[in-house]
Amino acid sequence: LPAEAASWRLRAREHFETGTTNLADGRGSLSYAGLRSAFNLSHEKPWKRMVGLTVQRGSLRQAGTAERLTVTTLGLEGKLFPTEKARLWFVRAGLLAEASDPAGPPAAVWTYGLAAGTGLEFPVWRLGLAPELGGKSLWGPGGAKATSFIAAFGVHFYVFPGDPRSPRHQGADEK
Repeated sequence: LPAEAASWRLRAREHFETGTTNLADGRGSLSYAGLRSAFNLSHEKPWKRMVGLTVQRGSLRQAGTAERLTVTTLGLEGKLFPTEKARLWFVRAGLLAEASDPAGPPAAVWTYGLAAGTGLEFPVWRLGLAPELGGKSLWGPGGAKATSFIAAFGVHFYVFPGDPRSPRHQGADEK
């Protein structure tokens, strides 16, 4: 599909995430950092808007220790390029449910909350390269909570007008 066509797309991003979590298990607030992968299945009109489902998973390391926390996130996300003049700039927001599962007891603790971010998406050949900064705040039962700062990098695959693979370009060649 040409880049300007709205369609369903699968996207992937890598996150570096750092933040604190309190699982309300008596250990207090713990600082974690690490890489997580995010996958989105969304309906998108490139460089205009996107809405869809997100699944994220990764293992974050507790600061100063070898202890790891496996984090799985499910959510609904939206992405908007708010102005035509600053077409590269976007904002992202989401509603999230997140399971934090430490190595050992307690079992996974679910928290629920919001995410927000902003970034730029640069068209390069058949790619959209998208660095992004954001954060999230989540709350759960018994006082469980998590806050994170996120630096992400997305690589999006497109077919642009004028690209030999573009149906519009192929039709122009036949005239």
